[in-house]
Amino acid sequence: MPDAPLSTLLIDRQPGALRPLVTDALGTDHPNADASYALTIEPTDAPSGRRLVFHFSAALPFEAAPGSTCGAFQAELWKHDCAEFFLVNPANGRYLEFNISPTGAWWAASFTAPRQQEAEQHFQNVDCSTTTLDEDKLWAIEFSLPATDIEAVLGAPLEALCGNVTAILQSPDQIFLTAARLGGTQPDFHVPESWLPVVVA
Repeated sequence: MPDAPLSTLLIDRQPGALRPLVTDALGTDHPNADASYALTIEPTDAPSGRRLVFHFSAALPFEAAPGSTCGAFQAELWKHDCAEFFLVNPANGRYLEFNISPTGAWWAASFTAPRQQEAEQHFQNVDCSTTTLDEDKLWAIEFSLPATDIEAVLGAPLEALCGNVTAILQSPDQIFLTAARLGGTQPDFHVPESWLPVVVA
């Protein structure tokens, strides 16, 4: 039986253990999923202030988008293995989607409503790293950007947002994993009304 649904999307103030991501987009635990994630908020002395950091790992092997390289901005990463996270301002419906490849390539865009893309977001202060942990048979990425950049696009502080963490793995067959229970009969991550309230703790 699936675990009880999450009620919040936790952003940790201190780095901690990653959380399992095993539920597929149709609401059942996937027997072959081996993925985990964490979101943390890190203070810095930089003028841009605190940074939101996304950590993700999954089992090897992976299939990455052709030509993708660490730090490069590249569309359509979702056609291959990638980790994703979404953040929405529930007061106005605006949301951001982030895709990160196992190679460290990334993509982001803002939306005004479900699947109504407004613009690609070429954030300038992004850090991204990737590693392969052969002894654990995992690939892992770490992706961060100033929280103020997110807040400026969405028009609200992190603490007022809702969000979700998702992943597309095991390409070309592809499994679709999600932290929030989304419902529906077809995999669809663009369901902001089902995303989880953000809690920074």
